[in-house]
Amino acid sequence: MRRYAGVVATSDDFVLLVCESYDDGTLHWGIPGGRVEEDESFAEGATRELFEETGLMVSPAELEEISRVELRTTDGVESTSMNFTVEVPRHDVVNRDPDGIVAEAAWFPIERALALLAEVDYLPLVEPVLYFLESGEKSAWSYVDPLRRGVRS
Repeated sequence: MRRYAGVVATSDDFVLLVCESYDDGTLHWGIPGGRVEEDESFAEGATRELFEETGLMVSPAELEEISRVELRTTDGVESTSMNFTVEVPRHDVVNRDPDGIVAEAAWFPIERALALLAEVDYLPLVEPVLYFLESGEKSAWSYVDPLRRGVRS
């Protein structure tokens, strides 16, 4: 099963986002995150991805879990994702992404961050994050189709 982790890094009323380039040439803004290595916990993977994509260093102990996402599609794709949050001082970002997927990282006022995230059509990536940023509540989500709304529990 694939495992992924992401981080909603905030500083006052700003959210740190990364702009990723996709295989089809499109660019989309999202939270820093990616695949969790086999020898990592979700929190360890999240802090590694945060550092690689933005240069921001935090410890796994500083992260607070905000959502868990289960994806089980009818064609056999299975993954578990965990999103975390951390409040940090705003700083200049440094893209160290070894995969070359991140084109840019930047801080956005929360209203602008919500609008950019809402443009992403892969709902398991954005729906739980939007829910947290809008409500401040932790959540768990289940998906069987990544293009259709998930079930929040």
